[in-house]
Amino acid sequence: MNTSKIREAIGLLNSMVLCGEKHSEQSEAVVKAAIDELNKPYDIEFLSEQVHNAWWEEKKQQGFHAPDDCGWRNKDVLNYKFHKWCDKCHTDMYPYAELPEHIKDYDRVTVRTVLAAIKKMEEV
Repeated sequence: MNTSKIREAIGLLNSMVLCGEKHSEQSEAVVKAAIDELNKPYDIEFLSEQVHNAWWEEKKQQGFHAPDDCGWRNKDVLNYKFHKWCDKCHTDMYPYAELPEHIKDYDRVTVRTVLAAIKKMEEV
């Protein structure tokens, strides 16, 4: 996967959204190259993991932690790892690979939605 194409497109999209820059032939080419890179099936999982990691970092900054890191945990409880022990426990704050499939689906939906939005932007 050519991540430099994707980083370039993300930077360009950020400039367009945050700074109000107009899209051009060059920006269309950059976004198209990123879309071509991202349309590979295995990239959905890679991008979903990146989305999860960014979300996790944001939650940490907000003071949340994994139930595993909570001093109140009790390993006698069934699925203690996914039990909310305190108000700052978040049961999704684990590495992507350790999450149940139904939780990974949240990140997959986010990635697919963003990719679809990028494709629509290409059509405009």
